[in-house]
Amino acid sequence: MDGGKTLAILFLHIAIFIQDVYSDADNNIENRILGGHKVSIKDYPYQVHITAEKNGKKYQCGGSILTYKHIITAAHCVKGREKVMVRAGVSSLKESTKDEPSMPGIYVYHPNYNDSTSDYDIAIIELTNNNITYTPKKQPTTLPKSGTEVRAGTNTTVSGWGYIKPNGPYSNDLRAVTLKVYPLQYCAIYYGSLVTERHICAGSDEPDQNSCQGDAGGPLVITSDKVQVGVVSGGLGCESRVPKIYTNLAYGGIRDFISKYTGGS
Repeated sequence: MDGGKTLAILFLHIAIFIQDVYSDADNNIENRILGGHKVSIKDYPYQVHITAEKNGKKYQCGGSILTYKHIITAAHCVKGREKVMVRAGVSSLKESTKDEPSMPGIYVYHPNYNDSTSDYDIAIIELTNNNITYTPKKQPTTLPKSGTEVRAGTNTTVSGWGYIKPNGPYSNDLRAVTLKVYPLQYCAIYYGSLVTERHICAGSDEPDQNSCQGDAGGPLVITSDKVQVGVVSGGLGCESRVPKIYTNLAYGGIRDFISKYTGGS
């Protein structure tokens, strides 16, 4: 087989892997942050837990509060789902649902979202029966100005609930891990033409420090000021030093979509 055909097949397998593993869809995998450390929701009050249902199966993703009724997440977390529930304000998933219940919502994803490549992997959930009341544990995220460049070398943080080791167990407690932004060309080494200007490339030089399956839709923020620059989209593996792809929230076409469906946020 010639090199061109081999490379094309490799990229096809990568695209399938990104969708199947990171979306937590159709295979019912529920992994999230690998490594990192336990944190309080008061330090990450924009973080939400999302449960999406399809054909009676429940899949988990992350998300972030944008307004009192709007949540940012990944398109592949919600596309084709029959029911979406959002839970905010909890550090532990074992906390009483009476105090912080799950809230139903409807969703819209970017019209240019591509299942095969994860391009434009962004969606908005609008809460239907409840609004979020802001408290120290529930606060809106801060987005960067449209067109802002997230420079290589910037320290970022991704958060969520889930695996603390490559093969589990799951964590009921919110965890966070620090990642470094890399040039897009670095991610292109692993993902080729799947990488676009709608993406941020981030990872860690340390093993077992990364976002993982089911963490999709969760926030990637600049560590120093908690400005949310990305949304977990996809990647290869969890325990290696391979970087992952995040939707770039400073990209103009992404921000136009967000503004259209959230009243200019």
